Amino acid sequence: MFIRLIPEIGHFALVVAMLMAAVQGVMPLAGAALRRPLWMAYARPMAAGQFLFVVIAYL
Repeated sequence: MFIRLIPEIGHFALVVAMLMAAVQGVMPLAGAALRRPLWMAYARPMAAGQFLFVVIAYL
């Protein structure tokens, strides 16, 4: 039964990685414009999360 869900897991992982890429692209720039260091700090964890979810999708 689990074998049938593998494509859906990969697709879900890619969607999550895409959403993380959107957050990574917008939040640090908005944080720099509004001088909010916490928002600028989102870039590194989002990059690590993207990597993780793309690897999950690949596997």
